[in-house]
Amino acid sequence: MSRFLEAWDQLLDSALDADYDEQQMALFQIGLIFERHNPALAGDQEIYDEELSRELQRLMLSKDRLTDAINMLLGWAANNRLPADACLYAVSRADSLIYLQPFLEFLRKQGTSLKDDAAYQAVQILDTCARNHADRIAQVAP
Repeated sequence: MSRFLEAWDQLLDSALDADYDEQQMALFQIGLIFERHNPALAGDQEIYDEELSRELQRLMLSKDRLTDAINMLLGWAANNRLPADACLYAVSRADSLIYLQPFLEFLRKQGTSLKDDAAYQAVQILDTCARNHADRIAQVAP
């Protein structure tokens, strides 16, 4: 495994297993990585330089790895309400074509049980999907 993927795996582990502050930072960094892989978002390079390690700055993930990470975060948000808003924020930074179907399934199952902060993030994600892919929502909606 390359050092870039090792850094990615460590970041995912930190998001799941670290104390609250480290967990929030890891989820923020995951969001930055999703953002770098999202052609619709152009973040300021300075934030990537400041917040991501050298390995994570150079990391290029396949669509399958991105999808796996999104599914992991949505699953974690469904099972652990405390970091659900941060998980959904990270997911919101990804390419909406990648997260559209798993997010709609998550929302169908968890929508009414979301806490306010997580519900706000879910509405933000839905707004992005509706603006960019209204035609696709009807196709993939359960």
